[in-house]
Amino acid sequence: MTYGLFETAIAHTDLESCPAQLAKPDTFCRATLRHDEIHVFAFSREDGNPLVGFASYAFNDLAQHLN
Repeated sequence: MTYGLFETAIAHTDLESCPAQLAKPDTFCRATLRHDEIHVFAFSREDGNPLVGFASYAFNDLAQHLN
C-alpha cells in the first residue's frame, strides 16, 4: 500500500515522530484509532511512499513508545 492510497481511504492523524519501533531514516508515520488501540503505519519518504511498517499499541501506552 502506498501513502497516497492510505491518505484518501483511511481517516488518520499525522504523527510528529514515529514510535521507536518504527522510527527509521526517511520514514514518516500516521495513526488511526479503533476502540482502545492506536494503529501506527510507517511509510517511506522515497519511491511513491510505500508502507514499510505497522504496529499497534494500547491507547494508554503509546506515549512511552514515541520519541
